[in-house]
Amino acid sequence: MREKRKRRIAIFDVNTNECNATADVVREFYGEDKVWVEKHSDMKSFVEVFGVLNDIRDGYDVVFLSVDGMLGVETGRNIREVDSRFDLFIVSNNWDYGYEAHRLHALDYLIKPVTSRNVKEAEARIRWKHTSDTHTARSIKQSRTEKEHEGNK
Repeated sequence: MREKRKRRIAIFDVNTNECNATADVVREFYGEDKVWVEKHSDMKSFVEVFGVLNDIRDGYDVVFLSVDGMLGVETGRNIREVDSRFDLFIVSNNWDYGYEAHRLHALDYLIKPVTSRNVKEAEARIRWKHTSDTHTARSIKQSRTEKEHEGNK
């Protein structure tokens, strides 16, 4: 039987303590054996973040990105340009970056400290998004099939 791949989660936060705390909550919620958590703190520039992303060939499934300050927002923009497939959650000490979170297509905006409840709600949004995407893809495929069938009559 094939082993299920661990969910790959990245946490970007300039504050090492908050980065570690978020990682602990994520591991506790999912279970240590079901996730691979990579922590990135003290990121001083996008060059460091870009290097980290290029090292991970398969990319991340989920990213928790702290945007307290414009470095975080700019990092989010640049990360999205490199890889837009992951589910993004913006993390902040306040509500000041809501507009930027929307522009980055974040699934949610979490206020620090990140809690198990936040992660549970985040996971619900991920499931909703992927279920919605699957239903949309099926609808498009069904619509195309019906049009092709009508064209063959």
